[in-house]
Amino acid sequence: DKIAPFAVLDVGGQQIGVIGLTTAEAPEISSPGADLVFSADYTSVVQSVVNELSEQGVNKIVLLSHLGLDQDIALAPTLTGVDLIVGGHSHSLLSNLYAQAPLSTPVLAADRYPVALTGADGSPVYVVQAYTDNLFLGRIDLEFDAAGVLTGAAGDVIYLSEYITPDADMVQLVTDMSDEVELLKSTPVETADGQLVSSEVVLVGERTVCRVEECNLGNLIADGLRVMTGSQIGIMNGGGVRASIDVGEITYGEVLTTMPFNNSVSIFEIDGANLLAALENGVSRIELDENGQVKRDGASGRFPQVSGLRYSYDPTQEAGQRIVSVEVMNEDGTFAPLDPAATYTVATLSFLRAGGDGYVTFAENAINPYDSFGSDYQLFADYLATVSPLNIGVEGRITIVNAEVAPLPE
Repeated sequence: DKIAPFAVLDVGGQQIGVIGLTTAEAPEISSPGADLVFSADYTSVVQSVVNELSEQGVNKIVLLSHLGLDQDIALAPTLTGVDLIVGGHSHSLLSNLYAQAPLSTPVLAADRYPVALTGADGSPVYVVQAYTDNLFLGRIDLEFDAAGVLTGAAGDVIYLSEYITPDADMVQLVTDMSDEVELLKSTPVETADGQLVSSEVVLVGERTVCRVEECNLGNLIADGLRVMTGSQIGIMNGGGVRASIDVGEITYGEVLTTMPFNNSVSIFEIDGANLLAALENGVSRIELDENGQVKRDGASGRFPQVSGLRYSYDPTQEAGQRIVSVEVMNEDGTFAPLDPAATYTVATLSFLRAGGDGYVTFAENAINPYDSFGSDYQLFADYLATVSPLNIGVEGRITIVNAEVAPLPE
């Protein structure tokens, strides 16, 4: 009852139907609550709502989708009555003007804006998406005939550069609301004796890195989970690492930007066989491109960054059979092969312990779990204070066999 299936907007005397659609993976990648039911039959779900709108006389319909560009493009031809799909989730850039996003790390446009497709009834349907992080604003103009049939579409993304004058009233509203937030963001992380925590290297937290291969920020967070809880192993999902941290002093704003979800930290015991199953889940969504290289774009957030163990995986194998080797660190720093019958102590996020990102084995097979060790970001900040100044790299904790990761865009 709290979530309306659709809304009808009056725009210039025209009735515009707006439908919301989110991924059926929501229970795995977020925490929507046990009472919500998600369906992967997107065509049936959307079409039933379109039909209801059509019966009310609404013949101009927009679908707000959080499936990702590839699924939006696959869905559009199966629908009748949807004119426009405004997408998200994959953070894809569609543009005619910008071949690549004007970033320090360029992002190539995935297609033109809009993507023109044909619905199940032969009518045109368009798909748009405008990247992420408020870097662009999408603008599309649609033309309809008197019968509500879509006859034309044109648009592109608008780069929100510093040359666009912001609305003064909105700036004041944001300023008034952000004072306390900015105070927290600017607070430096300090050591026990009051020294400022700093990093001598860039701590890489980009999704195109931490979701497919070892990254130094993933190592650092996983180390914090392991060390601060006294566990043998720390596991951090790459999707929970949301941003990099630059060289220099580190503030709570940077910590919270990197870890914004305020998960609790969970600790538990688990046997080696189920730990192996967890790692298999973590690499199960890795995909190869046409060149046989690991795809960076669109990678799943379940990819495991680890501490206290090292593993290798083969992305050319079927999901569930990709882990080639796992070694667990001994107390003296040496490594020994994972023992399926042995019991290990693990620290991770409460989200993963509850089965998020497909880590069902943590939810079903954890032994003596304790899910309230403290907030993830504060534990991470406390750990940083013990190892500053930071100078961590990639250390061979994760090895890819029989494939390479696609190169990063230059």
